[in-house]
Amino acid sequence: MRVEWLKSDDINSKFYHSRLRWKRAQSEIVGLTIDGAWCEDPTSVKSYVKNFFESRFEAREKIRLNLDRVGFKSITGENNVNLCSNIFEAEILEVVSQCASTKCPGRDGYNSYFVKKMLASVDCCSDLMKPTMCEEVQDL
Repeated sequence: MRVEWLKSDDINSKFYHSRLRWKRAQSEIVGLTIDGAWCEDPTSVKSYVKNFFESRFEAREKIRLNLDRVGFKSITGENNVNLCSNIFEAEILEVVSQCASTKCPGRDGYNSYFVKKMLASVDCCSDLMKPTMCEEVQDL
């Protein structure tokens, strides 16, 4: 059907308007079951639908938790410096070697087993691999 309409090259074709009328007729809501009874009165149906969606999307008062008395731990200056410092290749290799090989895949979809095998098969000390690996981890 749509192919015929596209072949006709005319948006205002008889075919287009007949399909539009048919779609409107199919999409029309003639009536609804309101409180267990079928109702076809347009005013009642419109009112019921309007009230239904207003109740679904009305703004509700949010309950806010009071966290004034909760003592949160904070990061020390020394910890902050450590967290913001550059990550080196040796640190990456150490962490990867300590990960269980059955760990779930990360953001890239690779699990720890795959990463360990790749690092073992590729010379990580090469000038090509080291900067890329460190930059990728640093971007996390």
